[in-house]
Amino acid sequence: MAIHSPSGPPLSEPVPPPGDRRLVVSFHDLAPHTQRPCQELLMLLAEIGVPRASLFVAPPVEGAGPILERPFFLRWLRALAEEGHEIRLEAVNGAGEERMLAEAGLPPRGVEYALAPGYLYLPREGARIAISTIAFSTRGLLGRAVSPLAGRARFAASRRRSVLRVAVHPGDLYEHRVRQALVSVLQRAVADREPVTYGELARAAAPSQV
Repeated sequence: MAIHSPSGPPLSEPVPPPGDRRLVVSFHDLAPHTQRPCQELLMLLAEIGVPRASLFVAPPVEGAGPILERPFFLRWLRALAEEGHEIRLEAVNGAGEERMLAEAGLPPRGVEYALAPGYLYLPREGARIAISTIAFSTRGLLGRAVSPLAGRARFAASRRRSVLRVAVHPGDLYEHRVRQALVSVLQRAVADREPVTYGELARAAAPSQV
């Protein structure tokens, strides 16, 4: 797993040892109305051998109340957190968003890491972990036709990277060809990678900060 400083040469890595291969599966746009596809993904992951995932809750939008007003949804999120899944807001806009997680009884993760294209940034360490990302598209006929092929191609290209991220969106579970490609990629990835959450990846790279 390569860790690089934001500018400059690669930094030495305390743990895990070089050559360790990791898989992070993340589900995005999680909200009460997307709870069902998330549940379907978690069942798929359990069958494939991925026990934990990083789940990104969509921030409140105009016309929709915050998750604090959805007690059933909150109980479900807390149960997932107790099972080892990581719950985080999709986009953190100031301390108020962080407080929302704390008030919901969910541990905030905003200070451990930040996602950026191609890497996971560790603000405490001033370092970043290189990540190869696979994501699918279900927008339009062309996207649904090309996305499975592109996803498999990106998986082939990711073999040299220590950390692979598979980003899943609600629509991926209901487009047949995309779902097939997703399952295929995950089955092949878990064969030689250890499933972790983003938080576990960040803490393993910076154990002194735990």
